[in-house]
Amino acid sequence: MCSCSGSCNCNSTTIPRGPQGIQGNTGPVGPVSTVPGPPGDDGDDGIDGLNAFTTLTDDFVQPAIGSSTTVTVANNSWMAIGEIIYIGPGIGGTPAPGGFYQVVSKTSTDQVNIINLGWTIPGTTFATASQAVGTVGTIVTPSGTIGASADNAYVLDSQWGNYSDPGGSAALKTSILVPANTLSVDDDVLECQTVFKIDSPTLNSSRAFIIKVCDTNTTTGTTAIQFEIPMLELSDVITTVHINYKIQRIPGQLNIPTRFRSKGECFVSDYGTSANLYTALIANSYVCTSIGALVLNNDSNWTNNQYITVIVNDEATPVVSVIHHEVKVIKKY
Repeated sequence: MCSCSGSCNCNSTTIPRGPQGIQGNTGPVGPVSTVPGPPGDDGDDGIDGLNAFTTLTDDFVQPAIGSSTTVTVANNSWMAIGEIIYIGPGIGGTPAPGGFYQVVSKTSTDQVNIINLGWTIPGTTFATASQAVGTVGTIVTPSGTIGASADNAYVLDSQWGNYSDPGGSAALKTSILVPANTLSVDDDVLECQTVFKIDSPTLNSSRAFIIKVCDTNTTTGTTAIQFEIPMLELSDVITTVHINYKIQRIPGQLNIPTRFRSKGECFVSDYGTSANLYTALIANSYVCTSIGALVLNNDSNWTNNQYITVIVNDEATPVVSVIHHEVKVIKKY
């Protein structure tokens, strides 16, 4: 045997690597901890939201349209200067709703100065100037401006007050001028609302309410709407009556010239014990339904000025007055 560390003559030999061995089995999984980690910190609670309405904490006297007053409310923090608000009827429906107002200023957290805008809603009677508005708990909500009509609509005239002639039967109560050619296109319409107040009715009698189209500011003209309200019992005294009615231009046919048609609806707001009876009686009155129509005389053609005139068949001492009379023009084109 030769030792390569010596001086003998030796050759080096390379031994090849053998094949790789088979992979061993996977070892066991270590233990898993089931102990939960510490909880995270709680977040702060959000701030409570504010109601978008409030309530009156006292009643107030209705200012004239365009005038202001200060009202007391539970909270005015949600109100903005210039915002439109609505004050509804008192608890149980009385007194009457105040209507629409604009916020002028806030003098404290529970007082707000408002202007009476005088806007109307068909079928709703708002408190008139100097009447009490609201009771404790009456709802005050945000509102909005009156939206534009799809037609060219505008209020021609709106009269508020206590209109009553000195006396006599068929006395002129109030009248609104409608300028010549106002209804110049087929389907042009006057939308009108009149509210009557009966102050001291006589039992077993009736009141005839007449709306006429007159060419002068008198009682002489063409009847557009007429209806009667009977007085039956003292407990059934009616204090306010609303009528909504329309006068519409309709096209001529063949040899028939352009004409004007009227139709209307009537309803009672304050009454005694026979509301249903009165509703039925009024519904049967002359041209006092939503579908009844009367064709006015052809001389009511609006080529000249015309007046929408309110007349009431009354006694020598008037007991009926007009507290609101409005004419709105709706132009079609």
